[in-house]
Amino acid sequence: MDAAGDIHEYCHFETFRARCPHGDVILMQSAYYGRKSLGRCVRTNFGFIGCYTDVLQMMDRRCTGRASCDVDVIEPNFDDIRPCNVELKSYLQANYVCIAGTTLVIIGVNGRREGRKKRRKKGRKRLTLL
Repeated sequence: MDAAGDIHEYCHFETFRARCPHGDVILMQSAYYGRKSLGRCVRTNFGFIGCYTDVLQMMDRRCTGRASCDVDVIEPNFDDIRPCNVELKSYLQANYVCIAGTTLVIIGVNGRREGRKKRRKKGRKRLTLL
């Protein structure tokens, strides 16, 4: 597990793992997917360095407001994101901080569609208070 606030590279087939202490939640600060620079995941420049895209919005949806989060760095998790030549593997560069917050689970009844007689099961929504 990496420390909150540090920027780290997560290579292809590795897992981004964010964890916060009790009473804190994750706030993603940056997230890039591609081949941003030479480092742990890309050691040789084959002419495809600097191709990357900002995936902060996607990582926010998956992680921000939760106490913990795991995202595998594999193509299905980054659908249609191909910032570099498809022959080359991309990596995730991301960082987050832990901030004070409480995660609540709200249980409510989902609305029915008109003309349907069956009731839907109770749905759960996650709400984070910061």
